[in-house]
Amino acid sequence: MSGWRLYWEALIRRRRALWRLAGASVVEGVPALLSGWLLAQAVDRGFAAGAAWLGAAWLGGFTLTMIIGAYGSRAVWRLLGDIIEPLRDDLVTAVARGLLFDREAPPDGTAVVARITRHVEIIRDVTGGLLVFGRSFLVATIGAVVGLAGLSPALALITGLPLVFTLLLFGWLLQAMADRQRDTVLTEEDCARSVGEVLGGLRDITACGGQEQAIARAVRDIDAQAAASIRLARLATVRVLLVAVGGMLPLVVLLAAAPRLGLSAGELVGAVTYLTVGVQPALNALIRGMGSSVLRLVVTLRRLGEVATVDEPTRLRTVERPALGEVPELRLTGISFSYGIRARPVVNELDLTVGPGDHLAIVGPSGIGKSTVANLVCGLLRAQRGRITLDGHNIRRLDPRDLHATIGLIPQQAYVFAGSVRENLTYLMPDSEGADPRLLWAARELGAAALVKRLGGLDGVVDPGELSASERQLLALVRLYVSTAAIAVLDEATANLDPVAEAKVEQAFRERPGSLIVIAHRLSSAARADSVLLLDGRHQISGKHEELVNTVPSYAAVVRAWQGGQPALPGS
Repeated sequence: MSGWRLYWEALIRRRRALWRLAGASVVEGVPALLSGWLLAQAVDRGFAAGAAWLGAAWLGGFTLTMIIGAYGSRAVWRLLGDIIEPLRDDLVTAVARGLLFDREAPPDGTAVVARITRHVEIIRDVTGGLLVFGRSFLVATIGAVVGLAGLSPALALITGLPLVFTLLLFGWLLQAMADRQRDTVLTEEDCARSVGEVLGGLRDITACGGQEQAIARAVRDIDAQAAASIRLARLATVRVLLVAVGGMLPLVVLLAAAPRLGLSAGELVGAVTYLTVGVQPALNALIRGMGSSVLRLVVTLRRLGEVATVDEPTRLRTVERPALGEVPELRLTGISFSYGIRARPVVNELDLTVGPGDHLAIVGPSGIGKSTVANLVCGLLRAQRGRITLDGHNIRRLDPRDLHATIGLIPQQAYVFAGSVRENLTYLMPDSEGADPRLLWAARELGAAALVKRLGGLDGVVDPGELSASERQLLALVRLYVSTAAIAVLDEATANLDPVAEAKVEQAFRERPGSLIVIAHRLSSAARADSVLLLDGRHQISGKHEELVNTVPSYAAVVRAWQGGQPALPGS
């Protein structure tokens, strides 16, 4: 979706607040419209005519307009929040939706953070500035032109022409600066990405002796961002000339033409007031304060429009929405994946089938790739080779909504949020109305009933910081249990539970309609499964637990240690 379309639609949804802002602007513009005329009357009809009291009365009217304008300004600032804060919420939602709907590749974390924090905040701040300075310029200029025309139509003409010329130059300058601002935005994203990757991989970089290469890459992107910013700043200095032309030239023209126009002293004072008090400060604020800001808005909206969406994303035009079976067959064919072009594959030519109702356990040493397989299955990572299908349909071609409703994942670090227990448990339920009995039943099945009761029932408040790791896992497990997911993936999701609680959870998921994939934290999970996938870095062996004990010596040794009471875990 076009960034501008997204922006205008978000603003249109605030049209009531915009109309109120327009009304407040009219009130705020009273001084800009009447100030020069009132001062002209005070001079010509009052002080110059020898009627000081009448001149003072006209000045009193001038003071009254200032009070009215101040009231309008106060209303303007109060109304701004009703526009720009909801605008930010709409843009963040659009960016998040667009990234979630991206089937081509998972989003880069640091670039996403840059878009959501930096770019959305730019749009919010610039919009607020436009509504303050841009609106103020329009109000002051319209008021001044109308006021000058009231004093003398010729005044409006001779002072308006330099102003129009300045605005045309300003528009041309914005066009010239657009490409440089876009370069600045793109280099900023590249810088955030490369620095984030370096900081996130410090241990690996140090272990591999790649400090010089990592520093060189980060410095290259930092220098590119600095160079782009300098090029933009050099062009921005032209705005100083525009301020001089648009702000001072009309005043010079006015003073030069005043004798020929036969202006009275009051008319000259009023005209100078319109230009120096109204137009000049507003134009200066517009060009100096909003020149680069408008440019940032244009470029940032263009960039945001490349990833954001508010409805059906255009990148899903060829999406498949097949009628999957109630519990679809999951099949991995020749799957290979590595974290980097030259890195050794973490998963290499993996073939795996999880039929409807199957219970699979994946075991292997820590860091061998078990979680990688889980993320590939859930569509969170994209394999470099091979296919992953649900009932024969490639998951890369499926609508992400269907994929995530069919396959549910609980990672080891369970996610819970501040809210009610009910909100945490129904997070993955499309329709939670009347679901309380099912939630309580699921909590009993998974051994979380005591926790729910301690928290105050379904209406109780969850504070993630006050829950233990095992309690967070229990809540997340209940959430997945009551979801629509036909395939449940538990990525060491019971690691913080004791063995008895873990067995209860796995038994409940086994009896739940659907398939179950368990990334085993304890070997007992493998013993309970229908089949086991063993990853040891060299081989990817699948079979029943008993078959692997009899055919794979390393697996048999771990099982013997486990049966002997030693702390034998798949990661040992």
